[in-house]
Amino acid sequence: MGSDESENLTYNGRNSAIAYLQSEDDNRIGYGLVASALNDVDWQWVEDVCLEHSFHKSEYVRSMALLGLGHLGRIHGAVINLERVIPRILECLDDEDTYVRDRSEHSLRDLQVFCGDQPYSRGNALHTLDCGTMPRKFITLYQMGREERDYPLSVNTLLTFSKNEHFALRAALIDGLAEVLCEREVVLAEEIKTMLFHSLRDDHRYVRSRARSLIESIKTFRGTDWSSLSPVESE
Repeated sequence: MGSDESENLTYNGRNSAIAYLQSEDDNRIGYGLVASALNDVDWQWVEDVCLEHSFHKSEYVRSMALLGLGHLGRIHGAVINLERVIPRILECLDDEDTYVRDRSEHSLRDLQVFCGDQPYSRGNALHTLDCGTMPRKFITLYQMGREERDYPLSVNTLLTFSKNEHFALRAALIDGLAEVLCEREVVLAEEIKTMLFHSLRDDHRYVRSRARSLIESIKTFRGTDWSSLSPVESE
């Protein structure tokens, strides 16, 4: 894993980043990735090197590559190539290293928050959810939950993805519902409870993780006791 030596490293443009990336030291490589994501205006070059290093033998470098991809989403928004970035991060959810898996979830959240269409359009959102690609649907499900003001439409649309064949969309609908339920006075319909009950037993760890997170948020922000839905096993 990396160390605190990055405090002594300095980013001086692309050439310094390339020198770090060509190093045999994991800490220098990781610094080069993150510094590039934060400073290099050529997001396409940064995207390429981050994706390349997401396959690195070092779990620390892989995690820093994912952090860099999250920074790209936060800084550049929807212009980054979501069709390349999201599928790779989703693959990293199954990484052998716990830290890499956790970093994958954090980076996916950065993309959800910062890579939606601006400004939000209901018509565009519904069109994307009807015939868009998986990565675009992944972003749009969250954005609809956060920005759609017709709450029944938002909730009903999100719930249609509860049995989608792609685990990422089953997870994204939960994140969208979290925006609706924890920020607004929306009735906790039985359909939502049923969906979460099944999500806690989903085949994929990411879906189960998002369901647990939403249930804990509901308990915190709404005071609802859903202890009967809480899984007894830990992961």
